[in-house]
Amino acid sequence: EFAVLEFEGRRSSGTRKDRKAFIGVGATGGNWGTNMYFRIRNSADETVTWDTNSQNVLYMNGSTTYLYTGNTERMTINSSGYVGIGTTSPSKLLHIHNPNASTSYLQLTHSTSGTASGSGAQLFLYGADTYLQNTNTSGDIRFRTAGYNDRMIINHLGYVGIGVDPGTTLDVNANVDLDAANVNLAAADFDLSGTTADITTTTVTVSGTTANINSNVDINNALTDISATDFNLSGTTA
Repeated sequence: EFAVLEFEGRRSSGTRKDRKAFIGVGATGGNWGTNMYFRIRNSADETVTWDTNSQNVLYMNGSTTYLYTGNTERMTINSSGYVGIGTTSPSKLLHIHNPNASTSYLQLTHSTSGTASGSGAQLFLYGADTYLQNTNTSGDIRFRTAGYNDRMIINHLGYVGIGVDPGTTLDVNANVDLDAANVNLAAADFDLSGTTADITTTTVTVSGTTANINSNVDINNALTDISATDFNLSGTTA
């Protein structure tokens, strides 16, 4: 086994290789240049090349750095500091491209998540759709702002919570403004159990079997006390 360090230069009137030096470790005979070398060229190329068995490993030309495996370029760092994985022309600080399929993945794993392809957290592009996925069967997806404050949670059951850990399909711990022209409550049962329910839309359609309202309802700025256990709104418009 051996390695060679090669230096190349040139005189103003000479060829590029008329000033050349090699430092070889374990090199014998004429084989020093064929298996492994690290070459620095001080010429118009301004390049640094490292290859092994005629397979590129690293190539630098003064503005861009290329990293190879299997003699195929895998990562590029351009003159703007943009990093491309799978692309030679990164357009953002980190640009990941899969040239061989219609999917592109970013995967995060740690010491207890496992390292398999289906482990950890994944952000991926599949066809025209974008996915954010937590593969842990009991893991949540949490959205935070202003430090460590959970603003929205999607738990492993598919429940969505805004301002709270959800205990039902949609759990909101905050005021809700319904400003649409029409609000359709089509579930079989719904419960308004807060202190005040403010309904300011033009039309409210209640098509469920039972509506349970245990509070005052503000309809057009006039408080209405509905204290019956059940009531049925079966008309077209309420």
